[in-house]
Amino acid sequence: MTRRDVAIVAAAAPAPRSVTGSTGAGRGQGRWPTWVLALLVALVVFAAFAPALSNGFVNWDDDVNITDNPHFRGFSAAHLRWMFTTTLMGHYIPLTWLTLALDYTLWGMNPRGYHLTSVLLHALDAALVFLVARRLLRDAPVGAAAATALVFGLHPLRVESVAWVTERRDVVSGLFGLLALLAYLRAVDDVGRRRRRWLGASLGLFAASLLSKAITMTFPVVLLILDAYPLRRRALREKAPFFALGALGAGAALVAIHTTPVTSWESYGAGARIAVSLFGLAFYVSRTLVPIGLSPLYEMPAVLDPLAPEFVLSAAMTLGLTAAAIRFRRRAPWFGAAWAAYVVMVLPVAGPVHTGLELAHDRYSYLSCLPWALLAGAGVGALWTARRRGTLSAPVFAASASAVIAVLAGWSYLTVQQVRVWRTSETLWRTAVAVDPACSVCRSNLGRALLDTGRLDEAEREFRAAVELWPGRANPHNSLGVVFYREGRLADAAREFAIAARLKPGFAMPLNNLGVLQAQSGRLEEARESFETALRLAPDYAEARENLARVRAQLGVR
Repeated sequence: MTRRDVAIVAAAAPAPRSVTGSTGAGRGQGRWPTWVLALLVALVVFAAFAPALSNGFVNWDDDVNITDNPHFRGFSAAHLRWMFTTTLMGHYIPLTWLTLALDYTLWGMNPRGYHLTSVLLHALDAALVFLVARRLLRDAPVGAAAATALVFGLHPLRVESVAWVTERRDVVSGLFGLLALLAYLRAVDDVGRRRRRWLGASLGLFAASLLSKAITMTFPVVLLILDAYPLRRRALREKAPFFALGALGAGAALVAIHTTPVTSWESYGAGARIAVSLFGLAFYVSRTLVPIGLSPLYEMPAVLDPLAPEFVLSAAMTLGLTAAAIRFRRRAPWFGAAWAAYVVMVLPVAGPVHTGLELAHDRYSYLSCLPWALLAGAGVGALWTARRRGTLSAPVFAASASAVIAVLAGWSYLTVQQVRVWRTSETLWRTAVAVDPACSVCRSNLGRALLDTGRLDEAEREFRAAVELWPGRANPHNSLGVVFYREGRLADAAREFAIAARLKPGFAMPLNNLGVLQAQSGRLEEARESFETALRLAPDYAEARENLARVRAQLGVR
């Protein structure tokens, strides 16, 4: 590469706009209509994710949301009422439930149909990213938009959102969020009544996105960032309805999330949460660059040390990138805008309000890493333009194009492999254990998959490992009790159920299991008390209700 080539490549980022207000398709359209190119992008992305059609449901929330949940299976008044009022597992997502209800109407409980819908929606999202990129990278060749869409659509980090039926909410929320952004960019191009109509459409689509998953709550801030760069406009007043709607979405999300156990400040204080937030911001950037070692679960340590190497390195990376964005805000406003938009989209789910047992989730990258896809597309467009102008030598251009194609091909291969990881519960958790053998939840979930197939010895080994790794977790003790029960070791089973109930007082399942053992040994009054307690904790627990009815019948009590 010559010194001149180096200078050209270094200047490959999008240049500041010379005029404001226009986000049209720009030059470089070529011989192909935009809709044809968008369709081609969608077909390529669909092909990469097509192996998901052979996947089943998995024991990672699909049981609670899909296979054991009758409430979404239809469009009756009772079904619709449930879908528009439930906060199951801490989410208010009525529009996502409607797509799942449609799946049930079309496919019953055949997982292939559910996966087909998710893959189609993701392919459509990739096509919408192409259209967004055509407007934001208006001065770049059409190849820049295509590269943006393919980087977004083919990246292995998208797999969790697409191949996991429970995460349908990501692709649906992404669909409406991208449509809202497109409508906003159309509004920027128009004036008068047409502009107001497009802004109204954007606001409505933003509402639909929030009703699919509230992760897009910071969309109004992203619009302000885009106004600053690359749109170079100031229009704060028109954002007021968007901010009001975003605040409502955030409030609804907080209410929903508090219907599930939220990580207490006693368990993880301010220092731990700051460390987790900085870790998350570094995590999605690093995994975007090097998407290997992906897992459905990156387990939170039982005791989190903010000074542990992984947290110190993540903090250094996050603070370094922030400092770079500030330091080069005039020379490289494109990087500052991309970093700001990324941070704004990640922070609400990065740690300040935390639930579950995870440090990070691949799915949180679905829209938040779109700025990096846009930068990658802009780089491709700059190389293309430099070659057309004769300012980049043919060998350098050929090498660069080959590198881009190789990266996309490599990511596509990794995506296909990662999609297959989600084929069954066993393949999912064997991969997770291979990534992190010290993951207690991963071993417990692998044990559940083995238990479901009757491999009791293997299941017991995984549950014992899970207990040893994290003795304070209730679920592996309860599952170990189930293994002992099936093996006829009733005293050992009762001990494990009692431990699980003590470790997690709000956990209904071990109480129901204890009641079963008590009833089988003739201790009917104790069994009735156990079943009644389980039902107070989980009123919809059908198995406990049936068991209680049998015991009452035996006792002669109505």
